[in-house]
Amino acid sequence: MEHSYMTSVLQSHTEVNNNQKRANRSCESNNQFYLICVVDFDGEYLDFTVEASSYSQANAIADSYCESVEVYIYEMQIYLLN
Repeated sequence: MEHSYMTSVLQSHTEVNNNQKRANRSCESNNQFYLICVVDFDGEYLDFTVEASSYSQANAIADSYCESVEVYIYEMQIYLLN
């Protein structure tokens, strides 16, 4: 099933400080966390977080998860959590 998705970056002042601390630590992977907000055809909402290296990969993971729990996606929004 094809659908479009919106992307955005959510960041607060506290998160900016946390990002600076994270930048000082070494990371083993380039993955980031994405908040996935899904609306199904019945108008019900499902929110969850995935770890991925890009919006496209986050979308693929979300598609796979929704398919496994039999949620039919009407709208999906993907937010990068910094």
